[in-house]
Amino acid sequence: LKTAQAKNINVQLSPEMQQYIQQFNLGYDLFKKYVDNTFRGALNEKGEKFKPYDYQIEAAHRLIKYKKCTAEISTSAGKTLISFIIYAYLETHNLLKPDERFVVIVPNKDLVNQTADEFVKTNSWLANPIKLDIGVLYSNMAKKMKEQSDTCRILVSTYQSLRTKKPEYLHRFSGCIIDEAHHANAMSCIGIITKAINLRYCIGVSGTI
Repeated sequence: LKTAQAKNINVQLSPEMQQYIQQFNLGYDLFKKYVDNTFRGALNEKGEKFKPYDYQIEAAHRLIKYKKCTAEISTSAGKTLISFIIYAYLETHNLLKPDERFVVIVPNKDLVNQTADEFVKTNSWLANPIKLDIGVLYSNMAKKMKEQSDTCRILVSTYQSLRTKKPEYLHRFSGCIIDEAHHANAMSCIGIITKAINLRYCIGVSGTI
């Protein structure tokens, strides 16, 4: 584009290419201001003030900015909080359409429940909680939970449970976060992503890359 501009060449970009270029214009200062405002007045379960660390905000910013990427984040660095910030930003900025869904993919059932609980807990700390319609998916679930997993806005699921889903089920997801992304190939996550053809955000987080 710079070369074309320098030579006064008129270049017409497709809407898709314009959207691709615009994603890199998300400034860190503006994003940090959003996070600071979101967590202003937040109190944890002990009644103490709570806000993300700068490195967590920076990680969330980079992952949203580049949309399809992977970050190395140690286990103790707050990957779930970073994931929450990412989802909250997309939801509150209408970057997910009303009929679209978001999925967080984790390696096992224990992490499914832990991740969903952490999302709910973090949201409850906010002075102004976001709308959080969250469900879980794993094997041998109760019928009521299974029905909720089919309609919720944000789903936390194991690799194994999504792997058996038909492509039509995965087509509704426009964003995903893959926890422990270094396991993705071994657990057939690539097959899941391939079937989820409408993903605009495909983010991997891992303690080991």
